[in-house]
Amino acid sequence: MPASKPALSVKVLLLANKVPYPPFDGSSLAIRSMVEAYRLNEVAVRLLVLNTNKHHRDPATVRRNTPPGVEIDLLPVRTRPTALGALLNLANPLPYHVSRFYKPILKRALRSLLKAETFDYIQLEGLAMAPYAAYIRRYSQAPVLLRAHNIEHHIWERHQAHEKNFLRRLYLQLENTRLRRYEKKQLQAMDGLLFIAAPDRDWFRAQGGKQPAAVFPCGTDASAPKQTPSAPSYDITYLASLDWLPNQQGMQWFMDQVWPRLQTLRPGTTMALAGQRMPEHLRRWQSSLFHVLGAVKDGPGFIQEGLLTVVPLLAGSGMRVKLIENLAIGQPMVVTPQAAEGLPLQNGEHLLIEQEPEAFARATVQLLKQPAEASVLGQTGQSWVLRHYQHAQIGKRLLDFLQKL
Repeated sequence: MPASKPALSVKVLLLANKVPYPPFDGSSLAIRSMVEAYRLNEVAVRLLVLNTNKHHRDPATVRRNTPPGVEIDLLPVRTRPTALGALLNLANPLPYHVSRFYKPILKRALRSLLKAETFDYIQLEGLAMAPYAAYIRRYSQAPVLLRAHNIEHHIWERHQAHEKNFLRRLYLQLENTRLRRYEKKQLQAMDGLLFIAAPDRDWFRAQGGKQPAAVFPCGTDASAPKQTPSAPSYDITYLASLDWLPNQQGMQWFMDQVWPRLQTLRPGTTMALAGQRMPEHLRRWQSSLFHVLGAVKDGPGFIQEGLLTVVPLLAGSGMRVKLIENLAIGQPMVVTPQAAEGLPLQNGEHLLIEQEPEAFARATVQLLKQPAEASVLGQTGQSWVLRHYQHAQIGKRLLDFLQKL
């Protein structure tokens, strides 16, 4: 694309496996963040999105929440993983994480759309969309980009390390080997790579990857401080997609290792856990001190119902989009190092970062007992995010990168 081409004439097609409007978890927030970065720089955005049975969104609700300048085609599919499907997939050249999202309905939609319209760039949101790259090139000359939300096999390697069931651990080992090979090959086959986090880009370079690549983190559209409730309902809040295994694993660690220590250090501490698709087995934690709420309508509002927020993640890659959301509203946080990966956050300046259960519990109690310190932490984190992570700023840098491809 000529360097002088105005942004207004740029058309981008995005393929995704989660609906970004309205967002409902970290992945959908990440997709929304990218769409907003383009939209706020006057780029025309078209999305082909798998509306999966697991994360199904009502089309009317999506239309009401989609902003001007964005077109979304929802493609209903079934992608729910099963034990039998995972086992049979060992004979498939595609890893199970990817094959579940390779659907004829999206191939047909692509063929029809690319025959009718021309796009300047076609962007794949995450590794699950990578199999469509070869198909896209049959019908379009546009550069094909992959936006790596994370390094997928890193997540599952870490999950495997904490898996106690022998058979599941064995399967994860086999699947991770296939996923690692596939991921490396696909990243090196793209015309350009957009990484959410610098460590992921650095890993790619260390593997010998030569493709044009840059880091574009998820952003926020927050422009003014939110008002903290005058009387928070809980001491601690945590909002997560708890049908995702790493989040379940992190919460199990928190409840086994941190929660008892919290009650010893500060008896009567209260906490609320929320998230869509809450597994029933997690509701066993419900008590007079620990509240399991399930889905909430206002995520930021719920977060601020706590004096502070914890993010006890043990496995991950990329960046935690909800950390940006929490920082943007000035919420004090205590998180694990894995949760803070991908963000240049300073421990003790923007939030508190602790790995060991005893230290995590003590840091949490420290902020609960010293609300002035917690408030300063929240304000500092908020100022930092609003300086560096606005959607429009990220989108401008992204367009400069694309013009050089």
